[in-house]
Amino acid sequence: MAPINSILRRQAVCIVESRVRSRVSLFKKIAAVVESAYTGNGDGEPLASAEEIVAALEWRARKFPIGMGQGVLLPAGRLDRLPRIICAFLLLKRPANITVPDHKPVDLVFTTLSPGERQRQDLRIIARMAHILSRTDIRNRLRQAEGTEDIYDIFREAFHH
Repeated sequence: MAPINSILRRQAVCIVESRVRSRVSLFKKIAAVVESAYTGNGDGEPLASAEEIVAALEWRARKFPIGMGQGVLLPAGRLDRLPRIICAFLLLKRPANITVPDHKPVDLVFTTLSPGERQRQDLRIIARMAHILSRTDIRNRLRQAEGTEDIYDIFREAFHH
């Protein structure tokens, strides 16, 4: 599998201090992070608009489960105009009461956005992240991280093992 820096930019790792009250408000926060972290063609324009990102995440969430349990959410979406798979990670300092299988509040959110033709690669990334985030030690380290650099380093280390 490709290194983490090929799918997740450091700028797409975010610690959210404010309360997230719904799935849609969470998707809007994700969209804001993605919109600012990923630009295309050197023109400074985002690869996708916030509205497109929210719509893609919402569509997929209505069709497929995104909650993993243990405070982990793995939303994903497809946007044909993306040139490659892109990801974002949000650590919610105030866990959100979003419906997940174990009914525990969500605080670790790893999002995958991909072009339609990259479905297999997309599913491999989601499976890899599910495996990584199923580890109690990784979840605890992410929750105790001092900042976004620490979080990125945790993912880089875990992704290569």
